[in-house]
Amino acid sequence: MKQAIHLEADSVTIEYCYDGLEICCRYGTLSICDVLVDRDIEQHLLNYIIDAANLQTKSKGKIVTKIDGIEYTINVKEYDNFGESAFELFVEPLTK
Repeated sequence: MKQAIHLEADSVTIEYCYDGLEICCRYGTLSICDVLVDRDIEQHLLNYIIDAANLQTKSKGKIVTKIDGIEYTINVKEYDNFGESAFELFVEPLTK
């Protein structure tokens, strides 16, 4: 998320692919993706997103976090991608 914020990404998508977990930063119609291939880290990341956004019984949630001293709200949407859970994350600075 830190890289996505610094690069001013519109959103981040996380979904399973053949080689592991694909993480894409989206900028309008352009996506820059990388694949996480460590299964332990994959599961830890997905469990964190589900728990932090309270997605056990719903498909949308929020995570409030601090990155580089600035608080952000990460709006999380879980959706079905060919029978598997996938996630889209939208980051915005927290306003008070």
